[in-house]
Amino acid sequence: MAVPSHAATVTESSVAGGDFSSLYAAPTTIQYGNDYVNGSIGTGDTDYLHFTSMRPGATTISITLTAPPGRNIAQGRVYYSTTPFSLTNQGTRAGNIRVTPGQPGPQTITFNLGSSFAGSLYISLNLSLGPVMRYSVYVPGNIGIPGVPVPAPVFMLGAAIAGLGAVSRRRRRGLA
Repeated sequence: MAVPSHAATVTESSVAGGDFSSLYAAPTTIQYGNDYVNGSIGTGDTDYLHFTSMRPGATTISITLTAPPGRNIAQGRVYYSTTPFSLTNQGTRAGNIRVTPGQPGPQTITFNLGSSFAGSLYISLNLSLGPVMRYSVYVPGNIGIPGVPVPAPVFMLGAAIAGLGAVSRRRRRGLA
């Protein structure tokens, strides 16, 4: 299930069925141009996201989770991988979701992708206990690199060189 790349923020309501994929083999694809993803997870729920065409190289990803007011116990895990998940709860653990009476939230989990990162990222968010929590994933490398326009003088220079070549060829034919 792919999400259009024309918005800076993708929400669950923007995908078919109004829910991000709960299947590790078919994650919701977040295409180039979207740097924020907002969703929610409840007990026993897992959201799988796949960010495509990210800028290669080092970047920091942050995920902020917020429990509803008055609901103060939640547990879960966040995983990430640069290759597709082949099982649930697989990949590198980015952090634990933990909301307690002493730490009601919001909670932010951050992780770094090293300089060898190639541009494709998979994230799973799993809530094993607790109320429905809202989350926001910030992926600054998914905004991509805008194309560099070619200045008009480059085309003019090309046309001038082609014109000089044509004149030179005409002169050679005239002298022979």
